[in-house]
Amino acid sequence: MAAFACLALLGAPATASQSSRREVAQALFEQRALAGAIVVQDVRTGREIVSASIGEGARELPLSVAKLLLVALYWEHRRELPAPVAPDMDRIVALSADNPGRRLALELREALGSRPLLRDLARLGFPACTPARPRNCTTLAENSPASLWAESLSLGEVGFRTTLPGLSRFLRMIGNGGVGERGERVISAATARLLRQAMLRTVEAGTARRSRGRLRGLGRMGGKTGTGPAGPRPYDGIFAGLIFGNDGNARFTVVTYVRRGGGGVVAAEISAEMGARLLAGQSPARR
Repeated sequence: MAAFACLALLGAPATASQSSRREVAQALFEQRALAGAIVVQDVRTGREIVSASIGEGARELPLSVAKLLLVALYWEHRRELPAPVAPDMDRIVALSADNPGRRLALELREALGSRPLLRDLARLGFPACTPARPRNCTTLAENSPASLWAESLSLGEVGFRTTLPGLSRFLRMIGNGGVGERGERVISAATARLLRQAMLRTVEAGTARRSRGRLRGLGRMGGKTGTGPAGPRPYDGIFAGLIFGNDGNARFTVVTYVRRGGGGVVAAEISAEMGARLLAGQSPARR
C-alpha cells in the first residue's frame, strides 16, 4: 500500500464500519512493513470490533502472555501457599523476567500439585488439548516434567496452543472483574483487579513503556508483552492487553501479533495506536 494511502486510513474515525477499522489495522502493520494479526473485542458486550490478518498471520504460541495465567493461579491460591512463596509480580509481569516466573511455576506445582492447577487452567479457558479441542488448550499433564511446567507457564513457547480470539476472551474476563462470557465467576474480583494493575504497570514502567503516550491522553493501556520464540532474529512479538477509558473502565481487549518484527514492544505500539483510534470515536456517555 502506498504511504499516502496508509496515512489516509490511519486518520479514519473509529465510528467507521468494521471493514474500515480492519483497513486501519492493516495500515498500522503495513506502514511498518510487518505481517501479523490483531483482534479487538468490546469488553462489556463481547462484540468483535476488529479482526484482521496481514500476511502470515499469527502463530499458536502465547509466548510470555502465559505469565498472566501463572500469576492468576498464584493470586487465586496464595492463601494456601507456604509463607516463603512471595514472588515479585512487577518483575514477572511488567518486566517479563523468565527466571522468577519459572520459580513461581515450580513452587505452585510443588505446593498444590498438578491436578488443581490443570483444573484452574481449564476454568481460565485452557483445558487439556484433545482432537476435539486442538487450540486454546494446554498440552501440560499431571505427569509432565517439572521443567516443562516451568517453561510453559513462564516462557509460553511450549505447553499451550492459543488463538488471538482465545486470548481475547481471557482478557475480557479480566476486564469484567473475573466474570466469564456466560456470567459465571471465573476468578475472584480481587485477582482480576490485581491482574489489571500489573498489566497497567507493564505500560507505565515495564516492557511496553514505549507505548505509554500513544493513547494521546484518551485513556490508558495495560497488558503483557511476549517476544520469541527462541531462534533466529528478528523475533515474533505479541501484546495481549486491555484499553481503559479515562474513567478507569476497561473498554476493549486488544491482542496483536507481529511476525519477525522486533518482539512484543512493536506489538504493544500497534495495540496502543489502534486503541487511541477506538477511544477517539467513543461517546463519553457510552458507560
